[in-house]
Amino acid sequence: MAKRSGIAAQLGYKAEVTWGTGVTVDRFLPFKKESLTANKARLDSDSIYANRLVRDSEQWDEGEIVAGGDVELDVYTTGLGLFLKHAMGAVNTSGAGPYVHVFTPAVLDGLGLTLQVGKPDRGGTVRPWNFVGSKIREFELSVPAKEAAALKLGVSAKTIDYDGTPALQSWSPPAALSRFTWAHATAATVHGTSPKIKSLTIKGQNGIEVDRYFLGSQTIEEPDDVDLRAYTAEIECEFGDETLFSAFWDGDEADLVLTLTRGTSILDVRGNCRLDGDGASPVVESRGKLMQKIPAVFVGDGTDADAMTITYTTSDATP
Repeated sequence: MAKRSGIAAQLGYKAEVTWGTGVTVDRFLPFKKESLTANKARLDSDSIYANRLVRDSEQWDEGEIVAGGDVELDVYTTGLGLFLKHAMGAVNTSGAGPYVHVFTPAVLDGLGLTLQVGKPDRGGTVRPWNFVGSKIREFELSVPAKEAAALKLGVSAKTIDYDGTPALQSWSPPAALSRFTWAHATAATVHGTSPKIKSLTIKGQNGIEVDRYFLGSQTIEEPDDVDLRAYTAEIECEFGDETLFSAFWDGDEADLVLTLTRGTSILDVRGNCRLDGDGASPVVESRGKLMQKIPAVFVGDGTDADAMTITYTTSDATP
């Protein structure tokens, strides 16, 4: 019998051959928390039943299925490549032990994951909830000072299988599992400068349509790319000088780089960005150091890959 609490929860995942057709998961990672749920709408009738004061059982039907939510993980030196591929769209792999996986923006057509969350019940049974046809609609990579790097994935799924098929798979994470933390930030530069950064958060919105319902089906069709990718960053740093404010004020574009290095494992996120908003203006709020909270927007400089590229150097041969 398993533990009768979240202590026994687990996360498994696998790429689907065909989007929306579930597969048996065979890859696993520890996770911090999840909010994956499934809802089946109720369609109530507004018809008048003579002299009835309460809606009758004949006056409602089942509606559309909506599934998905968030998954939050630490940023590991292995095991994250598949999530990065499904977040970005394209990958090019080179090298051999370690392997270098370069992820760039591309359409997400055909990409789908089956996510299995093991949810422990009060009786000590871990129940498998399989979220089929999972697409990553958004992601967030954050590195705060004195903490581990974190990855949050926003997922939209086609449906859920929760009746024991596929069965709960044996949890087997990568053998050598290490985390990237703030201390592994070997490079964090903004517009060619290296400010004293307290936290750096990079976000991606994938612009996919998740409301593709059509006659005859309660589940969505595969979400399409219907809007531009929105890649942004939030930088909190000490006010060193006026360099970053000048870059904002002058409308300059330049690279933003975040590199995490642990041994031979590297996670590198970089792209061309502009600085936005009045956060670039330092203000005096106390006797303490002046801070800048600067929003940034990634923009292409001729190609989508110029806007953002993620490079993951790891012992994993495939994403």
